[in-house]
Amino acid sequence: MEECKELVQEDVIPIVLNVFSNLKLLKPQGTNAFQKTEKLLYSYNDFKAVIEDKRKQIEEIRFNGLPERSKCLIIISSGSRFGSMTEFDKTETAIMNLEESIVKMNHYVELIEAALERIRDDEYYDVIIMKYFEGATLDDMAFELERDPSTITRNKNRLINSLKVYLFPDESMSEIFD
Repeated sequence: MEECKELVQEDVIPIVLNVFSNLKLLKPQGTNAFQKTEKLLYSYNDFKAVIEDKRKQIEEIRFNGLPERSKCLIIISSGSRFGSMTEFDKTETAIMNLEESIVKMNHYVELIEAALERIRDDEYYDVIIMKYFEGATLDDMAFELERDPSTITRNKNRLINSLKVYLFPDESMSEIFD
């Protein structure tokens, strides 16, 4: 009996998994374009908040300079970027790093907004806004839009599938042909 279990675990299971995978009966590991699109949409408000926070940090640094580090901590630096810089250079470098980060975050915000613009005229566009930006539940959306929850879900998925093509075109294409 024990030998049969080992045979199944070592030989049969990998073969079955391989066959199921080839027949596309198993979902691939990792995130796909649909899931990445949802993550981006959920992160949209956070991206905007981070941009605003970083702008405030820049204003604070320009007005007050870099915050001082605690004197009670011993920091051992090995090749730190700030090691031999003047205070002015440290301040300018910190501001430049924050500005670079803002540019990257803005890129994502603009990318999301451009994709949303392509579906703005859709009858169910508000489902995306309500779910991903306002945190509405399925029942809330169904009540607000006076639609069946299954209709809301179906159209939300349809719109995410449209958005993923704009946000992740290469992955979307490879998912279709792989």
